[in-house]
Amino acid sequence: MKTVSTFPVLTDDLVQKIRLQTSPFRFTWVDSDGDETELAAEDSMSSAHPLSDEKGRWSPDTDGFSMSRSYTIRSASFLYGKGGIAPKSSTLGLALVWESPDSRQRSAQPIGAIENSMMPQSLNFNLAFSKPQFKGRLLLKTVVVLLKAGTPEEGEVALANMPGTVLGIVDTYSLLFDGSGSAFPISVVSKPDGLLWSVDCDLDDPTTDKFDDCVSINLNKAHRDYKYINPADKANYNPSFLREILAGALSTIVDCIRETDSWDDIKNGRVEEESVGQAIHYFAKALDLNLDDAKQCSVSFRKYFEAKLSEI
Repeated sequence: MKTVSTFPVLTDDLVQKIRLQTSPFRFTWVDSDGDETELAAEDSMSSAHPLSDEKGRWSPDTDGFSMSRSYTIRSASFLYGKGGIAPKSSTLGLALVWESPDSRQRSAQPIGAIENSMMPQSLNFNLAFSKPQFKGRLLLKTVVVLLKAGTPEEGEVALANMPGTVLGIVDTYSLLFDGSGSAFPISVVSKPDGLLWSVDCDLDDPTTDKFDDCVSINLNKAHRDYKYINPADKANYNPSFLREILAGALSTIVDCIRETDSWDDIKNGRVEEESVGQAIHYFAKALDLNLDDAKQCSVSFRKYFEAKLSEI
């Protein structure tokens, strides 16, 4: 059910009026030699972005990371007074709210105060996680919050005036931590008599079922050939093998879904955010696939991972 606010909040029109600009998030980590290295937020099949180090040294299981971003507001006075979202004498600010549902963690990081001014102002933030602490998704929301109450003037009595009140979301961003450096939900299992890899695909409705909840690619560490797909085994690791596994796994997932009643909806993009169907539709658009052609899909997936994961 949609929540109806009892006071004015940030709208798209107001964001345009204040001329708010944001930089992309920047992610880094510090290696064992003390050198800061950039982490790339990769494109993925859902809205969540896996982080990766181009040299393959960083791991969300063993290393922390930092994030930074800048914000520029050129006409902040539109936020204040009649027609705005807070009294002229109050103080608004930006904050980053982060939440990791799978890790059961949630917090907020102040970014800075927004001055009641028509002059350009820049706000910057840096946030460091010195130790690995996340699994699954890390949701990042930039919000406008009332920092300090004011004395409402005429025409301002309907405006929010309680410190801590969130008055709108500027934007959202989502990171994915699965311990594999991949856009896929990968699990490492131990089955002495099992295959090197397998796919679990437990679906009721692929247009709504969450990809991470219903699909899993399992890598068997008890298999004699696991050393060839284990990045930690520097002597034997062969990224070509892992690319072939990911391509084969995605083909298996598509084959599984192709037989469902939801297939036409998936091909036409009638799917929910972060669903299995959205993941398949993403690849269909990105690779210009005919999803009904199993052979073309298989070849295209192999070419995709050959290029995408060439530096794993």
